[in-house]
Order: sequence, then C-alpha cells, then structure tokens
Amino acid sequence: MTVSANDWKFGFNAGGKILPEGELISPDGKFSLVLFKSQIRVFSLSTRQSVRSIKVNDLSDVVDTAFSKLNSSAIYLFTKTNKIITINWKDRVANPIIKEKTLKFSTTPFGSLLKFLKMDATEESFYFITGKQASNAQKIYTRYIVKTGTGQNVVELANVKNAIIFNHSINRNRIVFFTTKNTLHYAEFINDDEQIELHTVNFQFKTQVTSLAITSGDDTIIAAGTSSGIIQIVYVHDQTRPQRLLKWHIDQVKALSFNHDDNYLLSGGLEKVLCFWNLESDKQQFLPRLSGTIEKIILQEENEDLYGIYTKLNDDSDFEYIVLNAVDLVSRLNVNGVRAKFASSVEWVTKDKKRLRKQQFNLDNDNNTKVKHDFTADFLVHDISKLVYAPSGSYLQAYDVAKNEQSFVTAIAPTIQAGKVRSETLIQDPTIEHFAFSSDGKWMCTFDSLSTPELDDLMSANDIKYSLKFWMFVDNLNGKSLESGHWELTTKIIDPHGLGVPICEIHPSPTSYHEGHAFVTADINGNLRLWKPKFPKKVFRDLGHATSNKKLQQTAWTLRKIRRGTGKLETGAVSISWSPDSSLIALAQDTSITLVDADTFDDIEDITLPSLAGSRIRSLNIVDNNLIIVAKNRIVSFNLLTFASNELSVKVNTPIGAKRLISVDHERNLICLGVNYYTSTYESASRIFVLTPDNLKPVYIANHMSPISSITYSSAHSGFVLLDILSNIGYLTCSVGNIFTQEETEEAKAFEINTLLSNAKQMATVKQYNNKSDSMDVDIDDELSHKLLNATIFEPVLENVENLPIEALFERVMRVI
Repeated sequence: MTVSANDWKFGFNAGGKILPEGELISPDGKFSLVLFKSQIRVFSLSTRQSVRSIKVNDLSDVVDTAFSKLNSSAIYLFTKTNKIITINWKDRVANPIIKEKTLKFSTTPFGSLLKFLKMDATEESFYFITGKQASNAQKIYTRYIVKTGTGQNVVELANVKNAIIFNHSINRNRIVFFTTKNTLHYAEFINDDEQIELHTVNFQFKTQVTSLAITSGDDTIIAAGTSSGIIQIVYVHDQTRPQRLLKWHIDQVKALSFNHDDNYLLSGGLEKVLCFWNLESDKQQFLPRLSGTIEKIILQEENEDLYGIYTKLNDDSDFEYIVLNAVDLVSRLNVNGVRAKFASSVEWVTKDKKRLRKQQFNLDNDNNTKVKHDFTADFLVHDISKLVYAPSGSYLQAYDVAKNEQSFVTAIAPTIQAGKVRSETLIQDPTIEHFAFSSDGKWMCTFDSLSTPELDDLMSANDIKYSLKFWMFVDNLNGKSLESGHWELTTKIIDPHGLGVPICEIHPSPTSYHEGHAFVTADINGNLRLWKPKFPKKVFRDLGHATSNKKLQQTAWTLRKIRRGTGKLETGAVSISWSPDSSLIALAQDTSITLVDADTFDDIEDITLPSLAGSRIRSLNIVDNNLIIVAKNRIVSFNLLTFASNELSVKVNTPIGAKRLISVDHERNLICLGVNYYTSTYESASRIFVLTPDNLKPVYIANHMSPISSITYSSAHSGFVLLDILSNIGYLTCSVGNIFTQEETEEAKAFEINTLLSNAKQMATVKQYNNKSDSMDVDIDDELSHKLLNATIFEPVLENVENLPIEALFERVMRVI
C-alpha cells in the first residue's frame, strides 16, 4: 500500500439533534444559540445562517442556559449532574470552555438541577429549582427553590411537595406549581431575592393540568392549560373577578406563556397552531401550519420583539426551533437537526450502560462487547446536489452538509397536515420503508407502507397498503445550479409485488446497464422485479415544448422482468447486489445465496455457491470479482472467478440492519465497515475499518466515541459519509487517488487475465464436446450454439496484451465468443 494513516481524513463536523433546552437569544437580539447534543451553533438572525459551531463533547445533560451580564462573550450551561459550565460563544478559540464547576449537592436532599432562575450581580450566587429528575411530565416529586454557587453551600428558600409541573414568569421573579391535591402554589422573590413568599391559590377546575404560565407584573394572573384543551385563567389578586375559561384547543395544551406586558397569552399544543389570546378584548390570532406540535414557548425579558418556539416533529424527539417576530409573526429563523429514523431508540444506549454497570458485566479480553440493540438508520447521499437524505415517517429530509442546515423536506406520501387530536392520533401516517437513487442521481425510487386506522372493528384492520414510487430530479434554475433541484413524482404503483407483499430492498442498476436508469426490488418471498423508465417518443417531447399537455412529456416506469421465488421460504432477511459489469445479480435469502442472470432474470443453475454464511445473511456486496457477505456471525469474501474464499474472513456480531454499516467504493475497490461496541467503562463507541476484498489487514482504522448508524459512499465527496446515533454527519476520505502500487496493480491484472483465459479455454472444451455430441439439438438461431470454440481461436487474443486494460481484453474474448 502507498497510503499511510496521515493520508486519510476522518471527522464529524455537521448535523446533530436539537436539544429543546435553554433561552438563548442574545440580549442585543442579533444572534440565537441552539443546543445540539455535541455542539452549540450560533445563528445570525439577520442572515438566518450558522456563523459558528462550538464543539462540546456531550450536552445531553444540560437542563437550562443563561447569558452572562458581566461578560458578553460568555454563557452558562447548567446540567442535571449539578455542574455550571461557562462557554465562550463569541470568539473562535481552541478551547471554548472557560470554566467548569460542580455544585455541592452530594450531601443534601435537594436532588439535581431542574431549572435556572436568576443570579446575583456578581454572578457568584445562583438560584435554581431542584429536585429528583422526572421520568415523565406528570411524575410527582418535591421541588425546592435554592440558592447556591461554586464553593457555596446550598440554602433552601422554599419547597413545594407533591408538585407535578411548574413554570416561571418572564422576569423569573415568580414560579407557579401545580400539585396532586389540585392546588396552585406560586412563589415570589422579596427582600432583594434573599427570601421567598409562598402562596396557595384556590383552583376548582378538575381536569388534568398539562401546562402553566404566570405573569410578571403587579396583577398576578395564572394560566393553566388542561388535557381537554380548555385554558383556565385565575386572577390571584382580584378575587372579585371570576375564573375564566379560554376555549379553542380541542386536545391538551402543551405550552403557555404571557407576553411582556401581560396583555396577551400565547398557547400551543397538538394542533400545530400558535394561538394569541388578547385578555382585554377577547380577540384571537392564530399562526397555523407549524411543522410539529408546540412543546415550548420561550419569551426572554431582554427581547420583547422575539418569540422562541420549539416544535416536536415526530415520536423520535426531533425538534425544530423557530424564532418569530412578535410584531408581524414572520419567521426570523428555522433550525432543524438531522431527522434520522433509527431502528431502535437511542435511549437504549444509556439504559444498557446502566444495566451493564449494575451487573458488573464481564467484557471480553479486548474490553469490547457487541451492542445489543440495532441503532442503524437509512441514510444516502444524492451525488448531483451533494445533499444527504434521511427518511422520517412519511417525509424525506434533504440536509446540506456544507451549510450545515436543512435544505428542504419532501412529503413522499400524503399526511394530515394539521395536528392530530383525540381519535385522530389512531390514524397512522404512511412510513417510508426503503428508498434509493439511480447511479447518476437523476431518479429516485421510494417504497412506503400505510396501515389501516384502528378506528373501527373492521376486518381490514390489519391490512397494509404498499406503494412504489419513482421520482425525477428537476433543476429549479434551468441548469444553472443543480443543487437547487427538487423531486417530481412520475409513477406510482400500488402493491408492486402483489397484494400485501412488502418489499425488502431496492437496488439501483449499475451505470453499465441502461445507463443506470433501472431499479430491482426484492420481496420476502425472494421474488425479483426489474423496473425501467419508458420515455416519451421524440415527436411527443418536441410537441411538448409548444403545448401545455404534460402527458405528452411524461416518463412512466414499468415492470420489465420478473424472477419468481420458490415460495418455500418467507423471510425478511433478503439482500441483493448487482455486479458492476451488470452481468449478474446476487440474491440472499436467509442463509442461502442465488446468482441470477441480469439479462434473462433466470437463476444461473450451472453455478452453485458453497455454504459461506453459516448464519442469517444481512448484506451482499459485489466488489470487482468478489462477493462480500455480511452474515449475523461473520464476514466472508468469496472470489467469483476462482471460486475460492479470500483471506478476508472474520467472526463478528452484526445487528439486523448491518447492511447500513457497510459501503463500497467501486472506483478503488474499497470496503468501509462500521462496528459498534462497549468499552471497558461500558461507554458505547464504534470502530470504522477500510478493507480490500481480498485482504484481512485493514487499509485504515478510525475510532469514534459514538455508535455508527449508517455508512454510504459518495462519488461527489470522493469518500464515505457516516451518520452516528447523535445524528452527527462525518466524512472518511483519502487524499490518494490510487491506494495500490504499480506492481500490485499489474499483479492483479495479470491474475485476472490468467483466470479469464483459463475459464475461456474450459468453455471452449465444453463447447467442442457439446458440438460433437449426437444427442445435442442445435438451434440455428442461437448465436452461441453454432460457433465452434477451440484454443486456436483464442490465439489472437494473446497478441499485444502488454499494458492492455482488462476491460479491453474482456471485449476481445467476448467478440471471439
């Protein structure tokens, strides 16, 4: 090999998952800081662009944030592990962490930090709400209001027992609690914040309270959102005013906040609509069609003209952060993370860590053990636009890695645009099961499923509808910039493999077959179906430029060939791979492998592969002349020319979605494989191997602190693109074009030439024997059956073979045959 470790570049610099914590619009209103699990990103509200990324190892423990008033470049992060971390967010420095201190909570009953309230003028003392961490929103615990600081003891100012939920006012001088005894309590700072007065408020409404808000001004007003959608307004200081009901929401109210002058109440919930209630005139305003259910409404004391909104996009805790202008309700900023759909919840990483520590699990000698759960996710790169795509539910997200922001979201299947409430939550949206791009990126194939709603006891309650769709990539700027393109649906096929038969995999054809404009689909029965586009005739295309009839210009995808399975085995463990020269398709079902002729779609019965997998096969890849098999318990490389196993053979433990953890660079015949494991301290991590198909020794090894979810090769990026369970996107690239020396390349070519000639001579012998056989019926229409083959015919093939490319030699042999 001519490459060293220094020739490889590996790192994760984009993507991430938004953490819905903190109130981080800068006091001057020019910037907004958004927390991700491994970084803080700074956005300019004037340009909507990310201007800085601050790398931090792990922010998942952060419960609140605050800007420093003494240092305009500093922010405070408060964690559930009772730490105060000071970060430099303005300046580009090597180490952004200015200071990190742990509070003295170990000998107190106050639990851990839950919410930051305020700090004194010197920023030495801090006020918090503390208590035991709640596993869900309606858990019952005692909440404490305390004062403490670095190097200081904890001083209790007040406590509320049996508290379920709480919230504070905009200026953080008041805190309201709701308890199990259906009572409201609010606490208020007095005497320069050294004391707190605790009040109890009569509350007669019996419906479950799901959100709270309290005013900052002299007239104390409490708003309580309920699970039925009704908002109860309680006037604390004016007992003559009756309690008031605000009715519009028809399901639980999840977020409430008064505005700065206490004249308006903002509310949001499952309807995906932000509501504005004028408490004086009883008028309402609405901001509908938000992207998700409203989880948090954030107003800061320093910024009266800006509202922060966190919306929850799906059940996988993917959030969108929106900054609205309070005057015209126009969006100033929209921030999204990568919406990857993982096979298992990433929360299992933490749960498994606790379980292993509790059991004192004995790891193997390498201090590693397999990760129990499957954390893989579908993730591909579109080489024309260079955007990465991740499906989530019925939507396909396109993410721009260069700009580190979401480019757009495409709805693959129709959904209910408004928020689902009450019985509507039983109606499931379609789910994208598989998707693939054509080799040149001009086409996309998707497969989605739709379950029948469980609204009535119908016989069709268990029926699932399947749809196969073909999309064309359309340039928005007429060829000026392909990066601005979008997708248009051209063909939709209902139940493409028969009624109720799901597709297990979609595989695009190589560029050598129909210019790469074809897809093969495989189902649970081992059936293969080939789909190719039927382009409009030239006369219709020419006519289409002068007419508005789009049907004359439409391209339809149709079924061209079928390979029927035996029907003896029904399994979801199906994988397919198409050879780069488009000659054959390898099909894996459970533990068996079948080679299929790509031209006829018939099984190649003359070739029987030996038993290679030993366990259920997860993935197949054809690299050059080698078949790479990833099974449940091993990885094997098999040479299809010599019919011998290569040196690459190793025992591993792979998850069900192991096909997402392996990718191939066909230009350099390299394999990238990701392996997830637990370290000696039970932390989850991963190791990435770059291998050649015939060598056990890796070309390169990289280590990552988080498990890998997906690996895909991108010719546009000239390397491998990776996704981890934190939704971070990374690259693994090599600066060397050809990783093999000239001698190794010549040896490989010589080996292929010898193997090819040997096989050709064996074929000639077989043909001679068949031609002499009296029992052989010769078909004069068959080009192969009437041509005699012998060793003499192949003599011209051997002339002037020095420096002859293997492709040219292959063409010579094919012309002779």
